[in-house]
This record gives sequence, structure tokens and C-alpha cells, in this order.
Amino acid sequence: MSIEITLLADLPVICVVFHEALTLEGVQYVFQKSTELTQGMPAPIYRISDIRKAQTSFAEMLKILQAARGGRAGSPTDPRIRQLFVGSNQWINMARNVMEQPQFGGVQIPIFASMDDAIAYVRADLNRLKHA
Repeated sequence: MSIEITLLADLPVICVVFHEALTLEGVQYVFQKSTELTQGMPAPIYRISDIRKAQTSFAEMLKILQAARGGRAGSPTDPRIRQLFVGSNQWINMARNVMEQPQFGGVQIPIFASMDDAIAYVRADLNRLKHA
């Protein structure tokens, strides 16, 4: 499993980079690690998943989406976590479209071309929340 998971020091952001295969086991590991890293942190917590280099199959993607919808801690349906994606492939669009459906949590997932763009979005969103 080739996944980098980093908690940024200056922002409530978990950066995840999938380097090879996007698998159910890998995604479950990300959910678990996200929960561990953010224990005691106030919401919102942002997780930016860069899957530009990741490969998967349709069958594996269906398993991943099924696991993501369960409301499990660390998953995209965890109310503390705001999921963002980096990349532009068929799997990102599929995941976003499925997760927006009510039966999958109705989660809105922004997509960005780069990690820098996603982090800029997080900074702007935190600033907006601060002044709301």
C-alpha cells in the first residue's frame, strides 16, 4: 500500500496521496488514520485526497463507495470531516456524483487540479466560517 497521510501543522487538514492502487483496504486505512490523527480536534477538519496517480477498477470503486457511505468515523460521511479531491479522472467524478446522492450521505465534494488549489480553498473556507 503506497499512501502518504500528513496532518498539516498550521491548518486542520489531512493530506492524502494515493501513489498506486486505490483499494478498499487503502481507503479504510485512510479512514482509520484520519480518525487517529484528528482525535480531539474541533470540526471542521478537511481531508484532501490526491488520487491523480491512483488506479482502480469499477468493482473496487463500488466497494469503496459502499464503505464510504456507512457514516463510519473518518469517512466522507463523518460530520467532522470535509472531503476534497485533487485530480481529474473518471473515478473522482463517479465518487463525487455518488456521494452527492441522499442514500450515500448527500456529501458535496469539491474537486481541484492541484493540492495548492485545494489548500487555498480550505483557507478561504475557514476564513468565511470565522467571519460568519
